[in-house]
Amino acid sequence: FLGAPQLVFGQDSGKLIVALDDIPPQLDPLLQQNNRAYRTLWNIYDSLLTVDYYGDGSVQPALAESWKRLDGKTLELTMREGVKFHDGTAVTTEDVAFSFGPERRTDPDSPGYGTAQQFLSTIDTVEAVDARTIRVTSSVEDPTLEMRMTAWGAQIVSKSAFEAAGGFEGFSQAPVGSGPFKVISLSADTIELEAFQEYWGGAPDIDQLIYRKAPEL
Repeated sequence: FLGAPQLVFGQDSGKLIVALDDIPPQLDPLLQQNNRAYRTLWNIYDSLLTVDYYGDGSVQPALAESWKRLDGKTLELTMREGVKFHDGTAVTTEDVAFSFGPERRTDPDSPGYGTAQQFLSTIDTVEAVDARTIRVTSSVEDPTLEMRMTAWGAQIVSKSAFEAAGGFEGFSQAPVGSGPFKVISLSADTIELEAFQEYWGGAPDIDQLIYRKAPEL
């Protein structure tokens, strides 16, 4: 992903400006699924697991440092310790359960329901077993359950920030994730992101990542 901390741009710090055909009007992944969202939002959010797109395409740890299958329908994951959201609060198992819960994903009246159903429809429950353990249960035998934890819509959000913002509308304008970059501003023609120095995967190689609208083919 552009701006991910493992990429090196030939400089120790500075600014990277990326042109997009349009700027996403909001920054919650469950409210959109398109190329411009893919290019921007994975820099803001993390998922429990990720895919090694730079290597062999295998599933790799992310917010979860390890995982195991309990049976064909159940996956148990152990959370990485010391991970922080952009506002400095800790990423907890309660945040994970909330991110997959009815307010965001499973309630048909939720604005995020449609996008979540495309990738996460087999997931029945996601529960916080204890302070470090997450249990994911599928409604069917699902050999792709680990991949669903890497999928679009599986990004983890801050429960307290989402509730403080009043839900999707407020949160999508000033989101709080745990990715390598945090949101500084969003306007009709620019998204300005800043390196999150406390990112669990290491601070990014650039200070600023800016997306600007350039509607030319």
